Amino acid sequence: MLPARDRIEVAIDGGTTNTRARVFVAGRAVSSAARPVGVRDTAREGTNASLCRAVAECVAEAARGAGVALDQLGLIAASGMLTSGFGLREVPHVRAPAGRDEIARGVVAHSFPDIAPRPVHFVPGVKTCPRAATADELHALDMLRGEESEVFGILETKPDHGPLAVLLPGSHTKLVRVDAGDRIRAGYSTIAGELMQAVAEHTVLAGSLSWPPPGAPRWPQVQEGARFAARWGLLRAGFAVRLADVMVGQDRDAAAWWFVGAVIASDLGELTRWPEWDGRERVLVAGREPLRSAYAELLGELHGVPVEKV
Repeated sequence: MLPARDRIEVAIDGGTTNTRARVFVAGRAVSSAARPVGVRDTAREGTNASLCRAVAECVAEAARGAGVALDQLGLIAASGMLTSGFGLREVPHVRAPAGRDEIARGVVAHSFPDIAPRPVHFVPGVKTCPRAATADELHALDMLRGEESEVFGILETKPDHGPLAVLLPGSHTKLVRVDAGDRIRAGYSTIAGELMQAVAEHTVLAGSLSWPPPGAPRWPQVQEGARFAARWGLLRAGFAVRLADVMVGQDRDAAAWWFVGAVIASDLGELTRWPEWDGRERVLVAGREPLRSAYAELLGELHGVPVEKV
């Protein structure tokens, strides 16, 4: 027998390239569905029709997997880039510092009959804007959409909370500082993941490395690429991949992991230059493997930071 409707919930997350839906029954995730469609498709097509269709398909598939009908769903919440101008319903960012209460007050409900009979509740992101939002202050500005939900989900699993930092690698790397009151104090972002993919697939390096990197990570190559980039810089490291192919004879698989290490080392170097960075604070590294392990290992090795994978 299924629990009451208020115990059947749906969480939808949309990013740059993917959309996911999960159904929770009595607080436990019981099914999920995903589509390789994100806000990048909206930007390319000039309409969010493909994204709307992907969300509807994900919700319907996840509901079927849980054995429930759409009209049995209770709370439906959406986060991430679905709340952006390229998503389903744009919701203004909440200004940092922001905790659960501040974010909850910014939630906006909107009906999408093609997705579900009940309204979708859109969770706002968090913006870092300590001063005026001007071109001269770009170094101090940042914005999160979806990562705020990840951060609070991670904190729920930890017996001791802030102050700490949460590192979330992906298409965009996000470093989020959490204060002693479990509020998001500030965020800092790079486009490391997208840059890595774009360079590997759409430059001369495409002929010198395998992409995506095959098999399990080759840690010696990851470390070698990281050390090279830390000393000589990312742009030189990129061309070094080509040199290793033509002049040294490095195989394509090894070159791919070498390049991953080079990009991550350069990314960490930029993140640690953030004025909000405090190398003494514990850093929780989340996200998917193998990026989670690669970032955690290199952050500890290159910068001596106390790191914990979550």
